[in-house]
Amino acid sequence: MPRPTVTSILPRTGHTGGDTFVEIKGSAFALPPAKASKGPVTARPPRVRVLFGSTPATSVEVAEAGWLCCKTPEHDPDERRIPFTGDVGTSSLLATAHAIPNGTRVAVRAKPSGSGAPASGVLPAPLDSRRPYFVVGATANALQLALTRGGAPITLTGAGAGALELVLYAAVDVTVQNLGETPARTWFDGAPFPISTGHTFDFLIGEEAQQVTVQPGDVAIPGAATPRELAAILNRFSGIRVLDYANEEIHIETDARGPAAELTIVGGTGAVAIGIDLGDTYTGSADLEPIETEAITIPGAFTFTRPDLGAECHLATTIRALLRGLKREVVANVHMATNTDYDADTGDMVNTTWIPELPALVLTNLRLPENTEEPVVGTREADGADATTFLELKPAEHVDVRFTIVHAAEDPVELLNLVSAVKAYFKRHKELAVGSDRYDLLFLPEEQVSIAIATDNPNASNATGEIVIRQVPVGDMAIADQDELPEGIPAGTRHEGVRDIGWVQDGDTNLDVQSIGTKVDEA
Repeated sequence: MPRPTVTSILPRTGHTGGDTFVEIKGSAFALPPAKASKGPVTARPPRVRVLFGSTPATSVEVAEAGWLCCKTPEHDPDERRIPFTGDVGTSSLLATAHAIPNGTRVAVRAKPSGSGAPASGVLPAPLDSRRPYFVVGATANALQLALTRGGAPITLTGAGAGALELVLYAAVDVTVQNLGETPARTWFDGAPFPISTGHTFDFLIGEEAQQVTVQPGDVAIPGAATPRELAAILNRFSGIRVLDYANEEIHIETDARGPAAELTIVGGTGAVAIGIDLGDTYTGSADLEPIETEAITIPGAFTFTRPDLGAECHLATTIRALLRGLKREVVANVHMATNTDYDADTGDMVNTTWIPELPALVLTNLRLPENTEEPVVGTREADGADATTFLELKPAEHVDVRFTIVHAAEDPVELLNLVSAVKAYFKRHKELAVGSDRYDLLFLPEEQVSIAIATDNPNASNATGEIVIRQVPVGDMAIADQDELPEGIPAGTRHEGVRDIGWVQDGDTNLDVQSIGTKVDEA
C-alpha cells in the first residue's frame, strides 16, 4: 500500500487522563480483513496503529480507507514555562525566542519565588491568571494575547512586575502507521563477505525460483564486500527487501506477508562462500506488526491538558444557584466559607469564618458522598449531529452535595428569626432549579457541627444545620475551547463526556457491527 496521509485530526486537545474520542481523516489507512462469509461475527483487529507521542491510542477503528477513529491514551501534559515581561506601548508580551505559534492556548502566571512561596510578580493589567488566552500577533521575540482564538489583541494598561511566566501545554506528534502480518524473514552477518564478480545467489521466493549474479563494480574490494554492497546486490531479487543494519548485518524479508509468505535460500556460489545455511525455509505469520514504509507523523498535532479550573463546572453552578436563592429570599449576607490556613503557625483561626456583618448565613464543611440511589452503570445514547448518527455517552456520576449551614445573628431572638426564615425557605423550595434541571433539596436543622465564628460582636449567637442537594451529576470538566469536533458530534457537546459515535443503519443491514459503535434498527 502507499504511505498513509493525514488531512485532519479532530479535536486537537484532550484530557491527560486519556479516553478522548478523536477522528482522523486522510488516505491509505489499512482496512481490517474481510469478514467470513458465514458463521459468527468476530472482532477483526485493526490494521492501523495510532501513536500520540510514543504512546499507542486505544480502540482504533478504521471506518474506511480515509477515515479512522480512536481514543487517546493517558499522557502527561508536557508543560512549557516561558518567562516574559509586559510592554504597555505595544500591548505585547516580550519573550525571547518563544517559538509559540498563533492560536496556541496559554495561561499567564506570576512565578513563585521559591517552593511553597507566594507569587512574587504582578501580572500586566488586565490579564488574569485564572483565564485562558490565545496567542495572536506572534513575532520572534514577542506576542499578543486575545480572549478567543484569532480574536482582537488585549490592550495592556499595566506592564506588570516581577517574575512572570507564560504557561502552555506542548503539543505531541501524532503517528498513523499501517499494520501487516509478519513477512518471511532471515538475517546473517560476517562482514566483510568473501564474494566477487561472478558469484551467484539462488533464492526461492514463494514458488518462484530466482538467481542474481554479482556484476563487475558491485564490490569495491573483491572478496571483501560490505553489508551495504551485499544488500544492493540482493535487492535485485523481485519480491524481497534487503537492509543492512549499522553496516554489520544483512536482514532479508519478503514483500508478501502472512503464513503463505515463504523464502528459501536454495544455493549459489556466493551463498556457499558466505556460509549461509542452505535449504531452510522461512515463513511469515499472522501476527501483526508495524510496516515501516507505511507510516506518517504529524508534528505537534495534539495537546494533552488538565481541566480548566477557571471554567465553571456544573457543581459550581448548582451551589451558586443555592447561594443566590438564599440571598434573594432570606438575607443578603450569604457566602460559602473556604478556610485554609497558609501561614507557618498552627491552631490559629483554623475552622473559623469571619463575618463582616450580622445577620449572616455561612455554608461550610462541603462533602460530596456518592448518591447510592443512582446506579453508575451502563451508558446512555443521544442524537448525533444529524439523523444518521448517534452518540454513546459516558455514564453520569451523581453525588449528594452536603453543607453545614451556620446561622449567625446579633442576639438569640434575631437568631431564631433567621433559623425560622431559613426553614421557611426550604419548605417553599423542595427542589433546586439549575437551568432545566431540578434537584431534591433538604434542610436538617437538628444537625449540629462545631464551628467558630468571628465578628465585631462578642455576644453573637449562632446555630447550625445541614443542607443536602441530592443527585447532582459530576464528571468531566472543560479542558479547552473546542472550536471543531469530530464529524457527527453536535456543536456545544462537552466532548469529554462522549464515549463513542455510531451510524444508524437500515433494517436490511448485514448486522456486521464491528465498525464504530454501529446501532441497528429493530424494524
